[in-house]
Amino acid sequence: MYVTLNLKKHLTPKNLFSFFLALHILIWTLVPLYTRVSLHHDVLEGISQGMSFQLGYSKHPFLSMWIVASVWKYIGEHDWIMYLLSQCVMVIAFLYIWKLNHALLSPWKALIATLFADGLLVFNINANILTPDTFQIPCWTAIGYYLYKLSWSPTRKNFMRLGFLYGLGALIKYQIIVL
Repeated sequence: MYVTLNLKKHLTPKNLFSFFLALHILIWTLVPLYTRVSLHHDVLEGISQGMSFQLGYSKHPFLSMWIVASVWKYIGEHDWIMYLLSQCVMVIAFLYIWKLNHALLSPWKALIATLFADGLLVFNINANILTPDTFQIPCWTAIGYYLYKLSWSPTRKNFMRLGFLYGLGALIKYQIIVL
């Protein structure tokens, strides 16, 4: 009995996008792990400041530093965990980019447009530096998606989501006011 593989059935934009996300996490978790000597000084600063659990710090609000310090303290004191966390944050951003592209374009064009976004430095090389800037990227992409959605469907639910995201963004970095 022969087993045939129907590639057309499996090579859908959604499946390829899922494969891209897994590959992105794998590559950008392993590359800094084997090319960097230690964590970036901004990540170490976030860990050390976040351990004190204050409601604000000299540069930024508290949320990103609390997350970084909590993951470091309770999950494990390993560099790869910080690199993995940064890529998980980037995956959230990619999901909202995909959703917005999917709402505007055909599935294949949405996939291509989302893959092009990976060429931006904030999604690959700079994403390894887990700072408030890294945490604000999914906030900004989600806000962009819900602003688009709100323009076509001004429901209370969409307004609430947008308000929540702006509030979350304010707890990550004060720069959200620019958006």
